[in-house]
Amino acid sequence: MERYLEVVARPLLAAAGPHVGTTLDRLHQDSMELGHYDWTPDLPAQFQKHQGYDLRPLLPLLAGAVLADGPERGRVERDLRETIHRLLIEEHFGAFREFCRRHGLSAVAESGETGSGIAVKGASVDHVMDEFWTHRTKDNDHAVAFNRNAVFAAHVYGQNRNTAEAFTSHQQWLETPAQLKALANEAFALGLNHLTIHGFSSSRGQTPPPGEVYFAGTHFNPGVTWWKDFAAPLTAYFNRCQALLSAGRPVTDLLYIDGPALQEMIRSNEMLRERERRFWSFDGIPGDWLATKATVNAEGCRTPVHLRQRRQLEPDT
Repeated sequence: MERYLEVVARPLLAAAGPHVGTTLDRLHQDSMELGHYDWTPDLPAQFQKHQGYDLRPLLPLLAGAVLADGPERGRVERDLRETIHRLLIEEHFGAFREFCRRHGLSAVAESGETGSGIAVKGASVDHVMDEFWTHRTKDNDHAVAFNRNAVFAAHVYGQNRNTAEAFTSHQQWLETPAQLKALANEAFALGLNHLTIHGFSSSRGQTPPPGEVYFAGTHFNPGVTWWKDFAAPLTAYFNRCQALLSAGRPVTDLLYIDGPALQEMIRSNEMLRERERRFWSFDGIPGDWLATKATVNAEGCRTPVHLRQRRQLEPDT
């Protein structure tokens, strides 16, 4: 990451000159799509540092071997995944944000892979980001399918804005303003409060032709047939929604500890599907934060009487 920033980002900042920190106020890292990654030369030492035991004798366990003694495979896999996530937070995205801050910039990133947990999404960025596409997926019957851990991360880490790469698509020239508005509404209802539209192609000339776009993206530019009549009211609507949704602080009914149960809840949209619970909203929090950061307002929350009495007796609980 440090070498990448020196080779790619620093020349951009040099070219921007006095505009760094003003017109150019942030750097963005897109989604991490590396596929399988779980090893660097110093990973065993990092694993020992974070988990307190040696990973190397247990590598056959990760390959499917059965060992007579030692920890279970599931525990080793969880510890390895946690170590990788810590290294992403500290050494990848952490280095990215540190570089940005040295130059008076904010760091925006679609942190980790699409399914990354809350801490990976938000611990080392200034603006949390994820993505959603314009089509439904086989695993999600809602049109908008994005990792809500990004929304939870924005809430947990005190960011008043969470954004998403919006309207990514392979459809090619099929999107309409009505479709985009409906998708945005659903994303807003799921907790998103800012759109980063993917993407806007720039074409030369006074009357631009369709131009070129990346193969995965929505045609959102003056070359589309509906631009003249509908672009202004559509973007004005997006702007108003974003301004209102990011003006306040989120309030939710339930708090889940980040883990398999929360991730299954997100995938199944259980809270949206169950009729008797359709108005309940929920957030997620990293497990260690529940113990170190969360507080309870015993007088202001609706809790059973015996719990309120217990908190009065044990104020530090």
